[in-house]
Amino acid sequence: MQEPGSTLTPRVVLAKWSALLAALLLALLVPQRASAAQHVEVWYDYGLGYFLSGGEGTRHPNSERAGGLAVSLAGDRFRLRYLHGSLERSGLPTHGDNDADYRGGDFVLTRRLTGLPVDLGAGMLYHEQAFVFPGGQRFVHHWGPDLVVFREHNLWRNHLVARAEMDLIYAPYSRRETFAVADVGLGLAF
Repeated sequence: MQEPGSTLTPRVVLAKWSALLAALLLALLVPQRASAAQHVEVWYDYGLGYFLSGGEGTRHPNSERAGGLAVSLAGDRFRLRYLHGSLERSGLPTHGDNDADYRGGDFVLTRRLTGLPVDLGAGMLYHEQAFVFPGGQRFVHHWGPDLVVFREHNLWRNHLVARAEMDLIYAPYSRRETFAVADVGLGLAF
C-alpha cells in the first residue's frame, strides 16, 4: 500500500525491483561449473505470527502469509531472496488496515554450505503499517532487520518443494515491534 497522495513512478518501481534484478543477473553470470544446482524458486507460505513486543503478545496469534522469489548461487550454497508478507494485527482499533505489511530481501546460507539441517538467512525488510493520527489514518514506513530459518523438501522432480519457515522480524516504530512467524507452504523451482 502507498501513502495517500503518493504516486508510483518508474523510478520507484525500478528501485523496488533493483535487488531482484541484480540477483538474477548475478545468477546468469556465475560460471557453469559452479552453477550445477542453480535454480530460481517462487513460493507461497501461510502460517501464524506472534508479537513478542509492541503488539498483542504471544497469547494472541494472528494469521500471516508470505511469498517470494529466490535465486540460488554457487551450486546452491547461497540464495538471494525477495519476499513480501503480511501479518494480521487483531489488537488494533479497526481503521481500514490492521496488517503489518513488509517486503524486502535476505541472503541465505544453505544446508549445502553449512552442513546444518536448516537454511539460515538474514536481511532487511521495508515495513508499512496504517496508524490513526489526528486528522485520519496514515501509512508509516520503516526499515528493519529479519532473521530466517527454513527447510525445504523435494516433492516432485526437484520442481515442487514443501517448505517450513520461521522468521524473527524487528520493525523499529515508536512502539518497537518484534514478531515471530512460522509458516508452511509450497514452492516451484526452475
